[in-house]
Amino acid sequence: MNSFVKFLSKNRELFFQYQDRKIIYLDLNYWIDFIKFENNLVVRKGIPELYKLLLDSIEKKKAITLISDIHLRENFKKKKYNNYSSLIKIFQKLSKNFCIIPMIERELNELNYAVLFAKGKLNDFQERRKSIYTKPIFAYHANFPNFDESENREELEDSYLNFSWEKSLSDIFVNPAIDLGKFQNIEDHEEEVFRILTTGKAENLSDSNSFDELLGKELFGSLDFYTDYITTALRNLGEKEYDVNSETIATRNHIFYILHKEKKFNIFPSVAIGAGIHSLIRWNKPMEYQKSLSFDILHSKVAIPYSDIFLTDGHISSLINNKQLKMINNFNCQVTSDPEIAIELLSHF
Repeated sequence: MNSFVKFLSKNRELFFQYQDRKIIYLDLNYWIDFIKFENNLVVRKGIPELYKLLLDSIEKKKAITLISDIHLRENFKKKKYNNYSSLIKIFQKLSKNFCIIPMIERELNELNYAVLFAKGKLNDFQERRKSIYTKPIFAYHANFPNFDESENREELEDSYLNFSWEKSLSDIFVNPAIDLGKFQNIEDHEEEVFRILTTGKAENLSDSNSFDELLGKELFGSLDFYTDYITTALRNLGEKEYDVNSETIATRNHIFYILHKEKKFNIFPSVAIGAGIHSLIRWNKPMEYQKSLSFDILHSKVAIPYSDIFLTDGHISSLINNKQLKMINNFNCQVTSDPEIAIELLSHF
């Protein structure tokens, strides 16, 4: 058993440890509100009650909060260094070091399961959820050392994995200038997409009036980006080399059909959520672009498929719950921007 397989096994153990708890995902604004409240500063209505109820639910093992690499990247982009140490402490306090694998790995993981589903080798996505939750060092995108040449490889792998697994957020993220700086070179394609969508909006008033047509274009464009990865996934399934190219196109088109025509967005959540929200922005001509939407969408891609409650701001919440998209029908996640509604949801646990 190699290191990666052992790592997946650890992830599954973590999943079973928390599977009976409700998973809460908060956007960065809520975390900042909690820090303000702890420091006796003015906060939004409902925040004090929400914070106390969330702490109580976590203490009674009814709920857990989920931390992602997106929180750290957004914190870096917003230059909130003054809140950094407080942010890490409160992340740890509410999450108990319960994280999710990084964005790129998460999307490729989803793609592999989408290919399995399209090939008729998968009925549901419970196994995908089991492998997605992790500990801080792996949310940080740590690489396994190569122990292949060592005589006691198994022992070293086990030792490294166990040692790394026990590290906390505070163990890993201690210096904002160093830690957050490591995220600055990560290409944020969402921001580039939104720049294109919004700067050209006035010139594209004659764009298609059919929301479904726009959604189809967004979905196909996203899947086209993943074409080479679909090829790799097929090879990993043992597809014969001479059939791979034709199978790649057929599989991509079948995934597109499932997403667009059957509206089974759960087959590839990251693509469906991103494409769906982009489509709404293009379709609704008067809609104003807000800079925060870039990270709101990245948070949505993590929260909606992998948590039970997503607390975010009003703009992204209205997009996610838009009747035209009907996206939320595919996921068992309740999305709200109102702290008082969040209190009501938590009180039912």
